Amino acid sequence: MKEKKYESLKKVSIIISKGSLVDVYPGLIMANGARMEGIEANLFLLFLVLKLF
Repeated sequence: MKEKKYESLKKVSIIISKGSLVDVYPGLIMANGARMEGIEANLFLLFLVLKLF
């Protein structure tokens, strides 16, 4: 029986859907952590979040 070899994660997409600053921070922290590990990170902000910026 062959052993399955798992590849490391290369890309991650994070969707931020809530509009308060408290809800945006976890997504930003996860994206920053992924980038520090060498993983490409995409953030998708829904329209409710865009009001904060």
